[in-house]
Amino acid sequence: MRAVAVILFIAVWIYGIILASLADQSKMPGGLRKGLWLAFTIVIPGVGSAIFAVSYLLANDPTRPTGRSAPRPGPIAPDDDPEFLARLDDELRRQHYERELRKHEDDDNDEE
Repeated sequence: MRAVAVILFIAVWIYGIILASLADQSKMPGGLRKGLWLAFTIVIPGVGSAIFAVSYLLANDPTRPTGRSAPRPGPIAPDDDPEFLARLDDELRRQHYERELRKHEDDDNDEE
């Protein structure tokens, strides 16, 4: 039984070292450098390798949500929305036209 535990310990240690040495730098967990993780797995044999393997696999699990939401389609702010801007422009033109119309009507009434 003790031999199985030693073999399992060595297997986890070697697995951690191999995983840390082959992993892409951009996918390292915790934002630590690859060399630091490799040293951690070598210096602290079983525990370092187990911690690295678990954190690496959790950090790079494609089924696990990352907390970042997908970008929403379409405009976010009203001034990014072309339809909103077109409606706003139409409304401003209509108000300007009505003001000018009232101004001309008032001018016509004053002349009488």
